[in-house]
Amino acid sequence: MDRYVKLFLLPSINNNIIKMAKRIFISYRRTRQQEVDHAVSLLRRAGVECFCDVEEIDLLEDFPVKIGQAIADSHVMLCWWSADYSESDHCMRELTVAWQYAYALSRSVGQKIWILNCEGGTDHIVAGEFNSQNFLSPPLPGKELEWVSFLVQKLANVPEGETLGMRVPMIGSPDLTNIPRPPVEFTGRNRELWQIHRYFSPTQISDAGNAVAVRTHGMGGVGKTTLASAYAFNFSLAYPGGIFWLNFADYDPMSPDLSSAKEAWLNAVTQALSRHPWVHDLNPQLSLFDPVTKAPLPAETVRIQLSKLLSRCGSYLWVLDNVPVLMPLDEREKILAFWRAPTDVINSSQGPRSMGCTLVTTRDSSGCAGFSEVYLDVLEKSSALKLLGKFKAIDGTEILAAHQIIEMVGSHTLALTLIGHRLKNASMGYQKMLFDLENLGTLKRLETIANYLRPRLGARAQGIVASFSLSVNSLGRNAIDVLELLCAFAPNVPIPLGLVKALFPNDARNDNLDAALAELADRSLVKIDSTSSSGSNNCVEIHPLLAEFVLRSIAKPVQDLRDRIAVEIFSKIRLARDPKQHKNIYYYASQARPLVASVSKVLGIQLGLFLGMYEHARGQYKVAEAYEEKALRTAQEMYGPYENTVIVAMNNLADTKRALGDYQKAMELQRIVLESALLELDGDPETVIIARLKLAASLRREESLDEALEHAKIAFDLSHSIYGANAGISLDARNDLALILADRGDVLIACEMLKEVIDGFKKITNENEKIMSPVSLDSAIKNLSFLQSQIGILSTNHELHLIKESNDKYLPTNHPDNITVQTSIASFLRKDQKFEEARKLLEETLELAQATVGTEVEEYWMIKNNLANVHMNLGNSEIERELDTEVYQWRFKSRGKYHSDTLTSAFGLAQSYLKSKDIEAVVRVLTETGLLSLLGPEKYENNAKKKRLKENIEEMRNRLVEFGVNL
Repeated sequence: MDRYVKLFLLPSINNNIIKMAKRIFISYRRTRQQEVDHAVSLLRRAGVECFCDVEEIDLLEDFPVKIGQAIADSHVMLCWWSADYSESDHCMRELTVAWQYAYALSRSVGQKIWILNCEGGTDHIVAGEFNSQNFLSPPLPGKELEWVSFLVQKLANVPEGETLGMRVPMIGSPDLTNIPRPPVEFTGRNRELWQIHRYFSPTQISDAGNAVAVRTHGMGGVGKTTLASAYAFNFSLAYPGGIFWLNFADYDPMSPDLSSAKEAWLNAVTQALSRHPWVHDLNPQLSLFDPVTKAPLPAETVRIQLSKLLSRCGSYLWVLDNVPVLMPLDEREKILAFWRAPTDVINSSQGPRSMGCTLVTTRDSSGCAGFSEVYLDVLEKSSALKLLGKFKAIDGTEILAAHQIIEMVGSHTLALTLIGHRLKNASMGYQKMLFDLENLGTLKRLETIANYLRPRLGARAQGIVASFSLSVNSLGRNAIDVLELLCAFAPNVPIPLGLVKALFPNDARNDNLDAALAELADRSLVKIDSTSSSGSNNCVEIHPLLAEFVLRSIAKPVQDLRDRIAVEIFSKIRLARDPKQHKNIYYYASQARPLVASVSKVLGIQLGLFLGMYEHARGQYKVAEAYEEKALRTAQEMYGPYENTVIVAMNNLADTKRALGDYQKAMELQRIVLESALLELDGDPETVIIARLKLAASLRREESLDEALEHAKIAFDLSHSIYGANAGISLDARNDLALILADRGDVLIACEMLKEVIDGFKKITNENEKIMSPVSLDSAIKNLSFLQSQIGILSTNHELHLIKESNDKYLPTNHPDNITVQTSIASFLRKDQKFEEARKLLEETLELAQATVGTEVEEYWMIKNNLANVHMNLGNSEIERELDTEVYQWRFKSRGKYHSDTLTSAFGLAQSYLKSKDIEAVVRVLTETGLLSLLGPEKYENNAKKKRLKENIEEMRNRLVEFGVNL
């Protein structure tokens, strides 16, 4: 809610200082809520009204009307300038609105806008003409009364009736008829507006006499012209001498020189002043043409006239829009010196004073003497979302589609504008737009899209094509070759420089690759990120619109380029298995995703297998499943049912199905894989062993323990006889056999076998063998810890913590490996009777599991089951029953009524009711869940879980006799 509250005065402050209530508008970030609340409390106790909005502002909402009204009704704005203040577009917009009101009252805006610096330095503050020497400080402990007294006295100097909004500012005045009006959808650039204004402020000019020229540059189409026009309109009050807009879009010579540049300048000035009074009054003050011959006057003559006129007008803004890349550098310096504002700095008795401030928009990213730099990147995601929302409201059902659209176009301002206009003018929603975009690829064929949208957008669509054409046509041959290759990559996704260089192994062009990339970056056609300390993630980025334009223009077969890229990515498939290597191939995988559908079928299968392994290792099983199912279908269509690629795809998909808990489908696939491996007379025995082990693991989960044991024993004997007991594959076999034996009741034997597995893995030094082995040292330790926790042994707890520490170095917190380790640690905490610690860890782990693997995976429900057990220990019977019921219902649906996991959940529920002596509920659970079926003649000698359950149910039945119940 809004806070307009007047509290009692502090005793030590003179009540007469403020004769009537004056209001301060507090502009701040939510991250500083506590200290701002404290300061507001102090001010209110001194009788100062404070507007301090506490409602979260919707990211999709325009600047709230109530905020604008609150600023207008306030006497002063206090900006609580934290390090993250300028990162908030709303905060910077508040400052802009207050500045406009304050400037309409007086140019001494510092009297109406107070900057409070709550950080150590001042580099984080981009506050235009506000002098850093006058920044306020937050109240210090013990100094609160002094701080409040100072602000109260400062506020007393503000005239009582002079609120910020008492005079409505004429935004856009003086005459801006020749300036492109910023679109109503302009959003998300308030920080950049203030960066520009800061460079034009008197304090900056005093520090550096030439700081009156600013260059905004960036990739074509991201809104440089729009930013400049928005600055002109929002800060027009600072330029009473006028704003002059010179457009150089038509000037892009192959070899620029001062003579042609002067001609271009004269044409731009003529257009800019076409309706200016200086030219069209009855007594014109400026002559552009010779009165006799009617020929244009020399550019130098016109510039001298302008210099005299402008020197009498006060400060003015001189905009040079669409300045091309000007080379060589010495010629560029001469050209810009002539083009810039005719009068820059005027020295007066008060010091240097800005007369003409030059603002340049350009694609050229190379530095230029005498100009400050503002780099304009693509919009932030929140601003991009707000931009789309200005065209068509985004409701909750379409927010995901809107995010995906933004991702597809890389938050590119003009691309989003094109999409936004289409959404606004056509009867479609975001889902339909996303569908259309996906069908087109990534904005497929820019020219087609431009023509498609031209009837609705006019020249806007063609402007994007024009800006790209201007940039590309000025490149050298080597740069064009590299650009063509880069455009064959998936657009809008960082391209690993290592991958680019790998495609030029022994080519002479490799010597020129760095120079070509530098040339492309210099023209803002690509962006190079070389911040990685290891160099493995150094990347180059190219915008999809530019990529589509280039691909449309070149004659080279794009398919060949993309196939080469796919082959190089697939060469990293071994690293895809190991999540600890993923940081080195992150962008390889990012490139592979969109390339799957745009390369040949053979390579599409390979990329699908690569991505399936990569996503599986990350724990993104549903994503892996989608890639692997598509790879399998395509391979079967191409090769038939039993070709090697088909079997590999089937094997990988079976692993993922098993991870998702679909053991029936996993076994179906694994039987085919095993059959195929057995039919290969000259096949690798390792393939047969691994196939048997994987089938045995699925059979174990489905409680077909006899068949599982048979396959595991065969694999165990075969691996030991061929490879020896200490080979990685032999250790895998021993691990799997141990788990089956444990399920059959031989827990102690299984623990001893797992200890041998752990010792064996610690002795393996071959990194490839470590990566290729399905079982790792960490997995063996987790398996042993699980079995030992069942029999009350805590010896592996320390090793689990070591695994967790190791995982934290390489894996995200929500990786399945971390989730498994945390679950095991929680089990040890429970065994150690540290129930509250176990509860907190399990609740945290459950939340991670839900976000990572989802709620349809057994692991999620195992964690929830463990949490129920902890609540039982804590005496929280209602929570325990609620969790037990949820676990039972899911296992009943997914595992079947008589699976031991389902029956175990049912027994836990019955136990909970028995503790609360709800005998009727106990009987209902026992009879309806199938638990009583375990009391038949079968002894379950080969199924430890059911054997233990049978014993527990018999004990519970005996207890019920005490309550007069006979079952």
